[in-house]
Amino acid sequence: MVAKIAGVVLALADIGVGEVDKVQLQGLVHALTVGPCQLAQLDFDSNYIGDRAAQLMLTLLPAKPSLLLLKLTGRLSNEVVLQLAALMEQNLKAAKPVKKKKAKG
Repeated sequence: MVAKIAGVVLALADIGVGEVDKVQLQGLVHALTVGPCQLAQLDFDSNYIGDRAAQLMLTLLPAKPSLLLLKLTGRLSNEVVLQLAALMEQNLKAAKPVKKKKAKG
C-alpha cells in the first residue's frame, strides 16, 4: 500500500527565509495552523533555517495531519530532527493508505 499525497502544496524554497526571520515564520505557521487547507507538502528547502525556526514546525505538524512531506534545509540539532521525524511519522501513520490498482492482463 502507498500513502497518496493529495492536498495543497506550498513551495517556499529559496525565498531567503532564515533563522533570523522567526517572527515572519511564526505568522506563516500560525496562518497555516488555523487555516482550513489540507496542506500536504511544505517546502522550505534552501532557506537554511535553524533550530528555533524549525521548532515552529513542531506546532504545525500535529495541527495538520494532512502534512506528509516537509522539506527543510539548515543546521538542525539532532534533538529537533528527531522531534520532527517523530511527528512526521505520526502524520504518515494517520494517513489513509491507498491500495495500488492491479494491472489487468
